[in-house]
Amino acid sequence: MSQKSNAMTEPHQQQAKSLDHQVSLKFVAIAAVANQNALGKEGSIPWHAPNDLKFFKNITQNKILIMGRKTFESLPYVFKNRHSIIVTSDVKKFWESAKVIQLFSGLNQNQISELVSVESSVEKAIQRAQAVYSARLYSQAPLSQFIIVAGGGQIYKQLLPVTDALIVTQVGLDVSGADTFFVEIDPAHYQLAFEQALQKTPLPLTVQFWKKLDPKGLASHTSAPDFSDDLLNQIKQACPIL
Repeated sequence: MSQKSNAMTEPHQQQAKSLDHQVSLKFVAIAAVANQNALGKEGSIPWHAPNDLKFFKNITQNKILIMGRKTFESLPYVFKNRHSIIVTSDVKKFWESAKVIQLFSGLNQNQISELVSVESSVEKAIQRAQAVYSARLYSQAPLSQFIIVAGGGQIYKQLLPVTDALIVTQVGLDVSGADTFFVEIDPAHYQLAFEQALQKTPLPLTVQFWKKLDPKGLASHTSAPDFSDDLLNQIKQACPIL
């Protein structure tokens, strides 16, 4: 019986490995950015934008997210239908944090493992993203090939070299005393491919989609239609109807 079972599963396992190598993970930075590239002030977001939160919730469904400890601790709850990879220099301290314990309240160990991983560097986070994606590829709840880089400022900066696209909500607001900032978007490296208003009043919000260019300033071969077109369609579907 076991020999028959193994004979039946082996071709499937080989197919999974073959297809897995054909799928290239795409790293997509997502941020809400006020004037002068401001991300936050004193550990918090100094504006309230429900439409942007709704957009973020929609666009990150069934995806892997990479974020720093402070960003994770700023969340109101642990995201469901996603897998969040937390980057922190002190993994032991992370698990002992009162805010983290509060966020995991009501979840058992299996649920926590399904929803969250913790790594000590962005390099290990990238490896973990590949492992989580591969493990879930043929499950009942597979995850998207788009890996969401969700902040904060240092995580955006460290992962920028592997970031294939940017989804930026421009917030029409001046933030006095801002202390966390998004990376500068260099038009020599990224091309604005789409923008749409999320709301006009009382706080102007505009979502933008930036595609990575190759060194010659042309659309990169890594941004093939099956990548950029698929992501753009998801962005359009995720935008709240005004």
